[in-house]
Amino acid sequence: MQFKIGDLVTLKKAKDFPDCGGSLVAVKFYNRLLVECQDKPMLIIKTFDNDNSSVVLVSGYRKVINNKFLEIANIIDSEELHEFKKI
Repeated sequence: MQFKIGDLVTLKKAKDFPDCGGSLVAVKFYNRLLVECQDKPMLIIKTFDNDNSSVVLVSGYRKVINNKFLEIANIIDSEELHEFKKI
């Protein structure tokens, strides 16, 4: 999935991202990432066109995370947000 700058994202649940081959390194990486992010919302501050990674801002620091580990958190599209602001 391609993200845009300014998107709010969260870490996918382990069952939702593609199989990493079951390697112990992948499991340890995801667990370390889960401890660091702890279901906190993250802000996309940079995307890479030639790579499947994004730079996110989480807990006041920047981190490069592969997009397959991220999912969109802001599900309100711009039209719904515009209508919400009118209320």
